[in-house]
Amino acid sequence: MLRYCRALTAFFTCLLIATLLCAATVVAQETEDSQLFLSGFNAYQQQDFSAAVTRLGDVLKKYPDTPLRDMTLFWLARAHFKAGSRSDAARYMAQFSREYPDNPLKNTVEEDLLALASQYEKGQGSAVQVAAAAQLEAEKQRAAEATAQVAREKAEADRLAAAKLESERLAQEKAAQEAAEKARILKAKAEADRIAREKAETERLAAIKLEQEKQQAAAEAERVAREKAEADRLAAARLESERVAQEQAAREAAEKARILKAKAEAERIAREKLEAERLAAKALEDKRQADLATEKQKLVALEAEKMRQAALQAEQQRALQEKAEADRLAAAKLEAEQRLAQEKAAQEAAEKARILKAKAEADRIAREKAEADRLAVAKLEADRLAQEKAAQEAAEKARVLQAKAEADRLAAVKAEEERLAREKAAADKVAAEKAAEERRVAEKAAMAAAEQKERELVAARKADEAKAAAEKLRQERAGLKEKAIAGYKGILERFPNTPAARTAASRLKELGVAVALPPASTPSQPVESSATAQVLTLEVAQYAAFEFDVQSPQAPLEVARKNVIPFEIQNRGNGQDSFYLASGFPAEFGARFAAAGMPEQSINQTPQLAPGEKFKGLLVLSVPAASIDGLRIAHPIKAASQFMAEASQSRTVSLAAAAPLLRAVVKTDKPQLLPGDTVQYRVAVLNVGSTPAEDVTLRLNFPPQYQAVDFAAAGFRQEMGAALVLDGLALKPGESRDLTVTFQLKAEALAKEELIVRADLMNNPLQIRGTFLSNASFVLPVSELAVKMATERVKAVPGQVVTVPARIVNKGNQRERFSLVASSAPFQKVVVYHDLNRDGLRQPGEPEVAVIGPLGPKEEATLLLEVTTSKTALDGTVEKLSLSAAPEAVQGKAVMVEAEIGYSRPVLQLAMKGREGRMVPGDLLTIDLDILNRGSNLAKQVELAVTWPEQIELVAIDQAAGKAEAGTSLWRFSELGAGEKRVVKVSFRIKPGTGVGTGVQLKSILTYQDQVGNRY
Repeated sequence: MLRYCRALTAFFTCLLIATLLCAATVVAQETEDSQLFLSGFNAYQQQDFSAAVTRLGDVLKKYPDTPLRDMTLFWLARAHFKAGSRSDAARYMAQFSREYPDNPLKNTVEEDLLALASQYEKGQGSAVQVAAAAQLEAEKQRAAEATAQVAREKAEADRLAAAKLESERLAQEKAAQEAAEKARILKAKAEADRIAREKAETERLAAIKLEQEKQQAAAEAERVAREKAEADRLAAARLESERVAQEQAAREAAEKARILKAKAEAERIAREKLEAERLAAKALEDKRQADLATEKQKLVALEAEKMRQAALQAEQQRALQEKAEADRLAAAKLEAEQRLAQEKAAQEAAEKARILKAKAEADRIAREKAEADRLAVAKLEADRLAQEKAAQEAAEKARVLQAKAEADRLAAVKAEEERLAREKAAADKVAAEKAAEERRVAEKAAMAAAEQKERELVAARKADEAKAAAEKLRQERAGLKEKAIAGYKGILERFPNTPAARTAASRLKELGVAVALPPASTPSQPVESSATAQVLTLEVAQYAAFEFDVQSPQAPLEVARKNVIPFEIQNRGNGQDSFYLASGFPAEFGARFAAAGMPEQSINQTPQLAPGEKFKGLLVLSVPAASIDGLRIAHPIKAASQFMAEASQSRTVSLAAAAPLLRAVVKTDKPQLLPGDTVQYRVAVLNVGSTPAEDVTLRLNFPPQYQAVDFAAAGFRQEMGAALVLDGLALKPGESRDLTVTFQLKAEALAKEELIVRADLMNNPLQIRGTFLSNASFVLPVSELAVKMATERVKAVPGQVVTVPARIVNKGNQRERFSLVASSAPFQKVVVYHDLNRDGLRQPGEPEVAVIGPLGPKEEATLLLEVTTSKTALDGTVEKLSLSAAPEAVQGKAVMVEAEIGYSRPVLQLAMKGREGRMVPGDLLTIDLDILNRGSNLAKQVELAVTWPEQIELVAIDQAAGKAEAGTSLWRFSELGAGEKRVVKVSFRIKPGTGVGTGVQLKSILTYQDQVGNRY
């Protein structure tokens, strides 16, 4: 108790120092826990139990979540037991059994230690320890809260104010600790007084017991003297009473074994029930998840069907519109043909009138044709606009349907999330209520344990005293048993074939000494008889008796090696006899018998032994390689007389296995990784067994997301691209080997993937494999995308609608949606469409998008940017079209790409060259009209009109005018390419009679259009 108080004081001191150190450095655990464990294990092997307790206790304090926790608890309990600290040993062994119920190391523990742990589990431990453990847990919780408070205060800007508050808090804590220390000292003093009283009481009881034992010894000596005087009668009575006692003890042992078996069966049934409930819950959850996945697939299929129906409807509408347009064009064509035929007939009928009015009619026809062309162009433009409007309406309708489907899907997902949240809240509530109930039960149990403190201590002392008395009684009974055996054998030798001999033989059999009575001899007929004399002839018959001694090995036996156990058989019968030998060891032990002089030759019976002769033999066996270090093994061997088979004895051979026990601790220094990061794994290989381990193979199986880096330097070789193998390891008992391997996370690793490295240790000589897992690392999510335009430059006519394909690729490692923004400042309109069939052309039903996705890792989507260019742009002007994309999950990491739109249009220049100045009537004036296309695109429907006043008259032209009337000429060119030049020469003459000073002016007008119909 005082040692525990000192340890608690040291713990509070360390806690205070840790609190004052605001900038405490956190050191990586790495493999320090395995080194500390090995130092404690080696101290235990060297029987330095106090050092082992200290070092193993440090492992649990510093690294409570170490992978070696099971081994640490196991050896710490045994170290406490060897050091004499029975209460601590019971506590740690009970904790080991509770946390690791299926660990095979439980089979290697001392029986006394298991009994102590069982008593501790039943609530028979010290209430002071329970209270101390509760207090220690509370102090740990307060320590954790204090550490968190210090960390928060450290982050504050005003360090001096925080330090002042911290000093005040420490002063208050110090006062509280001083008060607690005073209370603890008073409590310790009261405990010391109680222990002194108990010690005095124990010494008094021991003195009384010693006196009683002396009196009992004197009475026993007198009783032995009386029994010696009346050997036959008292021996029989005493043996009878012992038989009754043994039968009673056997019945009690059987009842106890039955109760333990029933309890074990009940615990097994409870475990199976819990496992069945867990499996049922898991199956129910899996079914629910499967139903949810099926429902989601149905929703996705329904959405796809809705979109397909919308696209089909839009396609049907477009087909109907195209058919109506074709019918309308055919009707217009037919009407035009009919009208032309009528006009032609009218023209033929009025040929004479037309000749008279040819000039006027030609002008009228030209005007009508121009008007008809204009109306046709206007009608075509109206039809085109109507088609575009219908297509836009269909696309808008499809987009609305898709948005509605998406909204329905999101609503369903949201409803499912809310349902899962409600179920989780209900489960959390039930778990909280269950935890509160368990806490109340634990508090009630602790109070009950505290109330029973004195009774438990007295019961423990009484149990120890009863155990010592039982041991002494057993020794006394063993001595009396030897004396009784000698007496009964004397009766057999002195009085064979008598009722006393038969009684003695039965008593010897009950005492474990196998004898067999010879058959009663038939008395021979007397040779002579007379009235006064009679002769009786007797013959001594053979009986079987022997002693069977087996020397169980004291030291553990190495596994997978041949071991010999000596035994001895002595013939106690009165004639020669041989004895059969049989083993109860399982077949995997390969047990056989041999003579001590010829250990290689197997036997199943001894040679003939004379009375009193001894046979020394060997039991040769091999402990199976699968046996763990320290495993206790007990199996019987049997010997039986060849003369009388009913004379047999069996002995139990008890032995312990000695084997290497390999463990591996695999740790990573990075719990979270980004693609491309390197991570180191530290592997500590330990042998905590009692024999060396030779030819050990270490195999590290790593996930496919890893790429091994520089593994040859550590001695590893790569196998099949998924494992690193290190052969030929050799470890002595208590030795460890530290290894380091490096991996690089591949770029294709997906977000939130769990990465675990598995270490397999193969003991090749014993063919034993152990598997150990590392702590888990997780792949961090990465948001990255790439956007690329299909072309860097697009040529467009001002006012033209152009389409620019683009491609977006999710280069991250998680499914994401991406928002899209297209610049529209220099253009009339920019719309982004999802190119579903990836043909680079906008098709009906392809939706307008502002968000694309979700896209899986490395998945790409094709976009179409429909740009309506400005009609007023100049030829050669270049505008930039930009598209920006950003992941919705992580804003601020937008990617922008640009493309150039270069404008190309015709630019016609008209130059009129001729003589200027004064002219007289009758002079000839020649004018050159030069038309040059200085633009970069084709000009269509070029028209040049020249008008002149009535004072001059047209004389000649080098090209026929398309239209001529008084004072006006019109030339038409269907096309004029970029850089192409046309020249028209016209000659005029001033009419006679024109007055002096009359101003004469010629005017020219040039009009044309581009490829999209824009007029200039």
